[in-house]
Amino acid sequence: MKLTTQTHQDYLDSLRATLCGGGEVDICAEFGKRLAASGATTATLEQLHEIAVAQLRHEQGGGLAASLERECLLFQVRTLLSFADVLQEDWRHTLGIESREQLELLVDAAGIGTWAWDLNTREFRADSRFQCLHGLEFYGAVTTREEQLRRIHPADVERVTKATLGLMVHDQPLSVDYRVLLPDGSCTHIHLRASLVRNEDGVGERIFGVCLDITENCRVNLELEKQSRCDPLTGVLNRRGLSCSLESEVERRKRSGSEMQALFIDLDDFKRINDVYGHSIGDITLQKVSNLLRASVRRSDYIARIGGDEFLVILPNTTRTDALPIAQKISRTIQEMLISSKFPHLRVGASVGMVSAAREDEMLQDLLVRTERALHAAKRLGKGQIFHESSLFTSTQERPLSFTEILADLHNPETYYALRQPLVYADNLEVFGYEFLTRSHCDALRSPEDFLRFAMDAGIASAVDAHAFATCAAATRSVPRGLRCHLNLLPSTLENGKVEDWLPHLPSNRDFGSFCIEINEKESVRSPQRLLKNVEGLRAAGVRVALDDVGYGHSSLEALLLLEPEVVKVDRMMVRGLSKGGDHYRAFQNLVKVVGTWGGEIIAEGVERQAELDVLRDLGVRRVQGFLFGQPEEA
Repeated sequence: MKLTTQTHQDYLDSLRATLCGGGEVDICAEFGKRLAASGATTATLEQLHEIAVAQLRHEQGGGLAASLERECLLFQVRTLLSFADVLQEDWRHTLGIESREQLELLVDAAGIGTWAWDLNTREFRADSRFQCLHGLEFYGAVTTREEQLRRIHPADVERVTKATLGLMVHDQPLSVDYRVLLPDGSCTHIHLRASLVRNEDGVGERIFGVCLDITENCRVNLELEKQSRCDPLTGVLNRRGLSCSLESEVERRKRSGSEMQALFIDLDDFKRINDVYGHSIGDITLQKVSNLLRASVRRSDYIARIGGDEFLVILPNTTRTDALPIAQKISRTIQEMLISSKFPHLRVGASVGMVSAAREDEMLQDLLVRTERALHAAKRLGKGQIFHESSLFTSTQERPLSFTEILADLHNPETYYALRQPLVYADNLEVFGYEFLTRSHCDALRSPEDFLRFAMDAGIASAVDAHAFATCAAATRSVPRGLRCHLNLLPSTLENGKVEDWLPHLPSNRDFGSFCIEINEKESVRSPQRLLKNVEGLRAAGVRVALDDVGYGHSSLEALLLLEPEVVKVDRMMVRGLSKGGDHYRAFQNLVKVVGTWGGEIIAEGVERQAELDVLRDLGVRRVQGFLFGQPEEA
């Protein structure tokens, strides 16, 4: 349908009539029928709505009251439903379908569902089409927001929650695709759009949304995607293909917890082959190396060409001990490989960098950086070498520390020591508590970023986190009574442990009410239910709970609403460069309003300049932390 000025005016007039009372005629239904008859699409309706609402806002001086915003959204949803019903009836008559049941089967793949979520009462309502799209036949009806999230594919939950947080805090339009996981392993692909209704004070009250089934579109796109995932010369995966394959491998490793190894293979002196013997011989070399790699690994392993003469081999469910002979075999057979009978003397070598990719959520780019670093170390040792990443860690000794030695250090509680940084009131800069931070005596892993990353790579993050927590808890004895003590734990540690694991470490001579456990949002939450159970156990003992690094990485509205933490610590990235009236300022305002709905307090981290402190005071933030008030000191 071609949009005309008259069409825009008709939509605006219909919307105005509805807002003014409308009379006896269902204006939404009538306009929806007219749009369907004119050959419009859902995209047409969305465009008309955006233009009409923008016009109304302009007429009102730049904004609409919350009640009018809500009525505009309801008009769009009702019009969309009427529009869809007309199309369904047209299809039914055209195809000679007599029963409504038959019609539902045909339009299931293109159905439109509506839903609403009340942020105050937590009531969640959805129509029958929404319920069908979310597995009504297999799981029953969705009656809560938490139940909707449980239906979503685990790999998509974070994207949905981030989009929702963007709507709540940053006023970003919510438009997101996700999958609903069915019992047989198949998925329904859904496109979701939603808008937020705020009250007179600007606090979000409810979210209205529509969802469309896009499964067929995704199937067609997937076929096209498959054709673009392979390297046309060698037939192995390209970067895109490898990245997509690793996504499914990540899901498998979440369930099994198995190790994975990566081999970065670079052909030595390949440029010389192209320059001297021609690119045709160079192409033959790459093809033969690819065939050799296929013959050297299992069918379940992944092979990709990621550069001119660079290959990456991923070995799932493989230990470092098992991977080393495979790397040796690949290096040896490449050196022995006959490239061309026309040039029997021609040979090519290979250098190999090895990495133990034990982190279950590692992205391809991170893996490439680590394997390439190991590869460059192998080349420094000479051509044809194999080098493992663990040998890169150095100490004050002349020789590198081995992987086993670093593991032994991190398992030793005496490896860790504590620092503390003051928490102060923004108005008078009086200290009201301290956050306790962990450092390592291990020469190779001084900073927490280093030893936590290594611990995640090695699969011992919870054990390391427990040692760090115990060290900081013991250090709180130095803090005078009446001051708060903030201690850090990873979400995975809280999910996989028990309250009885942590409470005994807190000094018995202090009131548990003076302790606050900060849950770090730089690691995603895997099991919200287990996390919430342990959080409630901490609260029952009198311990406060804080959500740390909000505004960074995995921050989600669901985490805020699920935990309703007593303290929300805003990440330094939201504080840095804060100025009155900017985007950060408006986002901070919205976050303050959201946290205020359950009476939580906000602490702004990373305050380094007086100007930032002044703006935070203007926003009503009463508690702050940062280098402006003191560097971390030994506890």
